This record gives sequence, structure tokens and C-alpha cells, in this order.
Amino acid sequence: MEVEALAPKDPAMKQAIESLTSQGVKVLYGRWLIEGAPTVLLFDVGSMYHRLTEWKGDLWNRAQIPTHVDDFEMNEAIIFGYLVAWFLGEVRSVYVRA
Repeated sequence: MEVEALAPKDPAMKQAIESLTSQGVKVLYGRWLIEGAPTVLLFDVGSMYHRLTEWKGDLWNRAQIPTHVDDFEMNEAIIFGYLVAWFLGEVRSVYVRA
């Protein structure tokens, strides 16, 4: 996938990305080099695999959602979901402080 990296113009987006990257999340913001050149935000879920056990425990403790150890797609979905929630929380905190 070809993506041209860009610096976000929105201050909340910029601060949220900086916060996540400072905590080890690999994030790429840029323009996808396809027709229409949409702006994209990509999370490298592999950069947060070390948090998987913690987040699976959170799912069980909060909602009794069981997870299978060897379910690759479930693991990817859990990590992606937590990254999206984390990112949105960071964006929200910028507006709450303002």
C-alpha cells in the first residue's frame, strides 16, 4: 500500500498522534496514493501486541467476553479496537482541555 506521509494540520489530530507515538504506537498519517487520494490514519497493530494479554483481560473483566489464544483475526481486531478507542480518547482530551 502506497501512502505519502503528511503532517496533520488539525491540532487535535497532531497531539493525539504524538501522544500515541510517544507510548510506542506506530502510526502513519498521510495520503493514500490511489484515485481520489483520501487521507488515511494507519495503526500498526503489531507495535502493540505486547498489550494483547492486558486488553484481553480487560474484555473479560468488564464484559465477560472470552477470547481464544490462537485466533489471529480476533487478536488483530482487539488490538485495532483498543488503538482506535485510545486515539479517540486522546483527540477528545485535547478538546476537553481547550
